[in-house]
Amino acid sequence: MKKIHILLSFIFLGLLVSCQEDEYEAPSSHSTLAWRTSLISDSDDPLLANTIKGNYISYSDHSAGAIEHYWYINKGDRFLKAPLPENKFNDDSRAAIARAARSENDTVSTDKAIAVAFYNTPVSSVRLYNVYKDSVSFESVNGGTISSEYDEESGKWIVDKTFQVNVFDTIIPGLRILDNGVEITKYSEGDEQTNDSGEEQIITLDAGNVISFEDISNVFASRPHYRKWFLIDNVTGDTVRKIENETFGNAYIQPVTHDIMFTTVGEFKTGIELKRIADSEKNIFTGDNANLILPAIVKVGQGTNLSLIGNLTETIDEEIELTFNGDLDAPTADLKNHFTVNVNGSPLAVAETRLKDGFKNVLQLIMSDKIYQNDVVTVAYDGAGNLTSPAHSTEAEVIAETTVEMFDKEYIPENVANMDLFGPWWRNAAHVELSSEQFIRGTQSLKIAIEPGEPSAEGGYTFTSNKPELLAGRTYTVKYKIYIDTQNGLPKPSETPTGDDPSSLLDFQLFLLNDWGYSATQVVQGTPETDLETDKWITIERQYTRGPRTIEKLWFRARAVSKNSKAVIYVDDISIKEYDIRP
Repeated sequence: MKKIHILLSFIFLGLLVSCQEDEYEAPSSHSTLAWRTSLISDSDDPLLANTIKGNYISYSDHSAGAIEHYWYINKGDRFLKAPLPENKFNDDSRAAIARAARSENDTVSTDKAIAVAFYNTPVSSVRLYNVYKDSVSFESVNGGTISSEYDEESGKWIVDKTFQVNVFDTIIPGLRILDNGVEITKYSEGDEQTNDSGEEQIITLDAGNVISFEDISNVFASRPHYRKWFLIDNVTGDTVRKIENETFGNAYIQPVTHDIMFTTVGEFKTGIELKRIADSEKNIFTGDNANLILPAIVKVGQGTNLSLIGNLTETIDEEIELTFNGDLDAPTADLKNHFTVNVNGSPLAVAETRLKDGFKNVLQLIMSDKIYQNDVVTVAYDGAGNLTSPAHSTEAEVIAETTVEMFDKEYIPENVANMDLFGPWWRNAAHVELSSEQFIRGTQSLKIAIEPGEPSAEGGYTFTSNKPELLAGRTYTVKYKIYIDTQNGLPKPSETPTGDDPSSLLDFQLFLLNDWGYSATQVVQGTPETDLETDKWITIERQYTRGPRTIEKLWFRARAVSKNSKAVIYVDDISIKEYDIRP
């Protein structure tokens, strides 16, 4: 359903009907239910709205024949007095709105029209409570019916509905530094200097040591989509390291702590940047951004022992990477001869050694022949290759034979793979929804239903960032799981009718767009040879070799071949990985 967003202009949401308790009657002028609101919804739900903390939404009850009528708001939110100020998304407007607020103790109103300024984050609400002598109902914009309920004790009809409001706060960044779980310092935007002398705090450590940086920003209230951590060289002002986190759609950044190892001698500052994306498709109608540089200097001195940390890993381009606790000097041409690499038990020469771009503490081994994901690769170093670091006083010691963790990248983010962000798309969208009735990953799946006479039912996800980049000359494995429900849709294969009977001839497709030439089509039911197992989760797997491609959308479609096809199918756990198996 197309969503219509009109800021601070009334939208009519009700169709009026009235009936007796035991039978339907034509609409009556005595008892009707209708309201208007300036809501901005992020769904088809007429009871859901978005606003910014300190701004307001107007509500107007246009019902007739109500014996009693009340609006209720939460403590902390405020009714506004007329005349209403401008409702712009800036500090001046919000200051004027605050001046127009009624008493904080005023949480109930019998006025027909109200304006409510919202201060409770991240979610607040407005409740409409009307009492009638007759029943009333209306059809909402998303096709649902909202009706009064009969109260036997009073003999009256009650409408008790709550308008939910997502309230987005201004982003207030904050950081906390910990050493082995013990707080060293913390700072939020607007705080005073943490050092009583007014000078910046000095944190001293040796190269190779780790300290933790915790995001203490108001992320629950402000709900940003993007976060970047960064380290700045205090002398040059250059950014020497950054860590970026980004979410999609209506998912938001969560609090997190990063452990950062300092691999370079010098003085550094740390900071954080947060953004909420203004995007009409997500209905976050105003963006926000803020950044903070912590008023503390991390002073890193030379360490003693240069050593390997973490696992040895393979990259997408088949380099083998070794990560150290200090930035490395440029490797000599002879260094490659001091490494021993075995692939499936046979030696493989190292063609070159080099430092990874942007990561001077990571050494890359370039192999003389191709290696595959299913290979067992081991690496050893004899300790005599002059592998040194300016951050440490000794060179790297012997590395015993160690198994390499082979590249196995998942191209689909977790909150997309588990269907959290999927939704209806295109035709018959009413039959596509996120459902907890069946799931195998996360807490829900994508439910797709098709009724006789309908050509298809379709659901999908559009990437707004971090789009999967599939390379030329590579093969990828595309997998997903489906659950075919015979209780509510298709009959069991042994009961499959033929011809134009219900459930005959149905297929199911996954499209990787914008590659319209590819679809992972699976016949769900057509002949006994092609029928899939039912009432259990099964895996559909296909290969993709059409790179280079940037995947913009994932699109599932249940398509009827027979005019009487009927089905209920759940989809979950989608995956795209490179297929890199030794022949």
